[in-house]
Amino acid sequence: MLELGHLSLYYWKISQAKEYFSKVQEKIGITFNLTGALGKRTKFQENFIAQLKIQVDSKASKDNEPSLDHLVGHGLPKNVALDDDTVLESVMFKERDKVVKDVQLLPLEQAMMLSQCVFWNKSKAHDNLSSQELVTYIESVTRYPTTWCVHFLALFMRSKLEEDKTRKKQRSMMQLETLVNATREATPKASSRHYLFYCTPLPPKWKVERELAQVLVSLHAFKSALDVFLRLELWEDVISCYQILGKHEKAEKLVRQQLAVNETVTLWCLLGDITKEAEHYEKAWELSNHRSSRAQRSLGLLHLRAVRFAECIPCFKKSLKINAIQDGVWFSLGCAAMATNDLELANKAFHRCVNLDFSNGEAWNNLANVCIKLNNKPKAHSALQEALRCKYDSWHMWENFLLISMDIGAFRDAMRAYHRLMDLKDKYKDVEVLGYLVKVVTDEAPDVNGVSASKLRPELLQLMGRVTSQITTNAAIWKMYADLYMNKDSAEDTEKALGFLVKGHRCRSQDPSVANNVSALKEFVKETIDLSDVYEKVAIAKDSAQAIQLLSSAKMSIKQLVAKIKVCLANV
Repeated sequence: MLELGHLSLYYWKISQAKEYFSKVQEKIGITFNLTGALGKRTKFQENFIAQLKIQVDSKASKDNEPSLDHLVGHGLPKNVALDDDTVLESVMFKERDKVVKDVQLLPLEQAMMLSQCVFWNKSKAHDNLSSQELVTYIESVTRYPTTWCVHFLALFMRSKLEEDKTRKKQRSMMQLETLVNATREATPKASSRHYLFYCTPLPPKWKVERELAQVLVSLHAFKSALDVFLRLELWEDVISCYQILGKHEKAEKLVRQQLAVNETVTLWCLLGDITKEAEHYEKAWELSNHRSSRAQRSLGLLHLRAVRFAECIPCFKKSLKINAIQDGVWFSLGCAAMATNDLELANKAFHRCVNLDFSNGEAWNNLANVCIKLNNKPKAHSALQEALRCKYDSWHMWENFLLISMDIGAFRDAMRAYHRLMDLKDKYKDVEVLGYLVKVVTDEAPDVNGVSASKLRPELLQLMGRVTSQITTNAAIWKMYADLYMNKDSAEDTEKALGFLVKGHRCRSQDPSVANNVSALKEFVKETIDLSDVYEKVAIAKDSAQAIQLLSSAKMSIKQLVAKIKVCLANV
């Protein structure tokens, strides 16, 4: 039954495979699922946090199982330890929260668990969470190795999952090297190796070697990888290595030699990649009887890199008609459509791209730009939210998000964006945005949901407080801060507003343009009059001594204004 399940997966009959695997689980009486427990993943981690843990319920009786001592546990491939100065070999769970005990599974149960992992890996989208879930299952198999086939497959799957992890890439390479060597060893005997062979989708030896070579490429060991690719006659990978090493002539010579032996679509495409000539892709297209998505994709990219946007669009369309599951091609098509101002096509292309790869921040950002041009700003706002989840540190995207949030009336999002921009850019300042936020709050304007913006006053005060703590010399910002407090009848708020107006007035008086520019002088006159009015308003509520002091300060401000007027008139 397990063999039927893997055969169904091989031909992409996902539903049929799921049905077979479910029957096997029911037959052998095992259920497993993921649960959570507190634990540590790194050596220097101080606090326990939630970690994934497997929970197994096996009804099979270990006592009644026939003895497999002659088959299991002997001559198994070595499980390479993780030698890292930070990451632990496995999760260290908090003892009192270790409510789920480890279960040592029978070989057939381990094969079933790995089969389920293969099924999920082929039927679900790949992301960090799904990878971590698979690793949790695989580690429960590698912890208690039993048969050669099951252990080999578990180590191979773990290596594939770790090959793009910075701290585990080295272990992935060493483990794959160990697996390659294990296929060459004389021990254990064939009878031991073949146990459960048909219940596990073991990769061919050449695929394990190719995986090793690809990890070597990612580690920049191109020469070592090239030797493996040449031995396996994987010409596409060989040519890729030659190009990385700058041996373009050697790559072209190799392709032409192989074409002389046997013309294939892939070889003509590779020749096109090397020579950058469109005729080779067209030859591949004709040779495939117009069925090679690769040929049209490469031809389209050639036109795109040459800034021939109108020519590349038909190529991308032909490629996607043959194979629609190409997120990179959808992205390229969207960019070309934007360049030719075909907004509807760009909208469709970027939508398909993010459906295939939800973590493509650039695609989300481009989709937002297209929606803006199509005058669909709420949708652009939503797209930018998704883009920022993928590219949280992009200040360009945050600035776009700030502006579109202001445009549609999502003022809370705008303030969140402003905070983030201040995190990313030193002393970030946008006086126009701050002024508009103060205006909508003081005017009690409705936001995007029809709720009065006055409810955002505490959050805006917090934002203004942070802004003025970093930017202390901008008179306009101090005036806005004061306006927020002047909007209330509280004497305490009015006094705070006075303090901010004084700081703003001091900044304005130190501006050289006041003494040389009539417009700047008029602004200074208005601010001085407003300041004097607030001085008077605050003084009324004070006793005589404090009132005299406040009014004296107002008088000094007016004298300073008169002096500035005289200087300005003399200069003008």
